[in-house]
Amino acid sequence: MDESGEGDGWMHWRKANAELRCEEEVNLRLKVHHRKLQEFVDELETRLNQVKEKTKQAEVDNYNTCASINAVHAQIRETNARLRGLVKRIDLQKAKNKADCTEVMHRKSTLETLCGNLHEKLDSLESVVEEWQSMRTEEESNACHVSNSTHTHPDS
Repeated sequence: MDESGEGDGWMHWRKANAELRCEEEVNLRLKVHHRKLQEFVDELETRLNQVKEKTKQAEVDNYNTCASINAVHAQIRETNARLRGLVKRIDLQKAKNKADCTEVMHRKSTLETLCGNLHEKLDSLESVVEEWQSMRTEEESNACHVSNSTHTHPDS
């Protein structure tokens, strides 16, 4: 026994009790820390799941964007092909128009030459008509003179 009259068992029990309380306090602290760590892990898992979901959505958006870009690119290629076809048709039409213009200018020149020839022939014809009219007038005048002289001189 010790000085207080308590036996070694009591001391041992007190010591064990103190250790037990210390262990319970440590366990309680560990539980608190474990709970806080578990909350932190849960929060991290939630954030990770959100990031995974956003990543999936971003992949879907990226795929859709790529598909849209590819569709627009195909439309651009198709439009370019149509435009190249139009440019070829325009160039062919220009060449045809140039050939038509050359033909028209040739025909115009031919018509101008023909008109010049017709004007010359018309002038020549007018001269012939004037000469003929002049001769006719002269013949009529002579006929009138002959006729007048026959009427005036019946004996002649």
